[in-house]
Amino acid sequence: MNRWLLGFIFIFGCHVQKNNPVHLSGPSIIGGTLVTESDPIHRFTVGLYDKKTRFVCTGSIISENLILTAAHCIESSPENIIIIFGLDFSAYDSNQLKSLRMAHSVHVHPNYKTENVSDLNWNDLAIVQFLGGLPEGYRPIEILKNSNLLKSGTAVQIAGYGATGVDLEEVSFKKDKKFKQGLASGEIICHDKNFNHCYRISFLGTDQLRSAPAYIEGFTEKEIRMNESKGHGTCVGDSGGPLIYQSENTLNLIGVTSRGSLFCDGPAIYTNAVEYLDWIERTAVELK
Repeated sequence: MNRWLLGFIFIFGCHVQKNNPVHLSGPSIIGGTLVTESDPIHRFTVGLYDKKTRFVCTGSIISENLILTAAHCIESSPENIIIIFGLDFSAYDSNQLKSLRMAHSVHVHPNYKTENVSDLNWNDLAIVQFLGGLPEGYRPIEILKNSNLLKSGTAVQIAGYGATGVDLEEVSFKKDKKFKQGLASGEIICHDKNFNHCYRISFLGTDQLRSAPAYIEGFTEKEIRMNESKGHGTCVGDSGGPLIYQSENTLNLIGVTSRGSLFCDGPAIYTNAVEYLDWIERTAVELK
């Protein structure tokens, strides 16, 4: 994607050096709390790690062998994607095979937009099929079928394994190799192509599952807009994670984390899973 800060939208994936994992303390998923084993969110939320690209994402279990996540989380072939079941990524770090599954196939939405990232309605969805079944204690979450229950102001929950905070350090433009490498990797971000107001950006505290309350701000045709400027929101590594609606004691999946503001403190966009229910169900049947 374009590394310039020309718009507010930023993809929420996260590159992490897994042989030196980060476990920093912080305020949590941006204003949330650590998920415990007694929390039902734990039973349907998983981590996704691409061992080739080191891309960290989040996903939701929608059947005994299928994970729903964001299309932009899929950067390489299925054999590189590992599904991690647990409250953190310790199962991967210690090679606990009982809590790990390998992806068998990946199905990205056929209309996923990868070019014009300024558009709305990206169709940012993918289904990951894995082998080996669910570990004990895990179960699928159902997608909400009645979209009439969702309105502006509706209380929801967000969850993911992403960063808990952002550190910024303003840096001056330099015509040297190190600065250019920082721009290429996304470590350094500038407001425009004239290299005005450049920052070295670091995301803190990935790899632990957290959740937070939030409120729906509005809708587009197939996406849900949230305002994360009040201290609760998703950040890098939370891509593909669940947006959850609760009715009495029942939790339903309504959205998938897609993208948001660069510093995780402004508008954020979630793919509206309810609007894609036909595609999700049809694809699930094809994979049986």
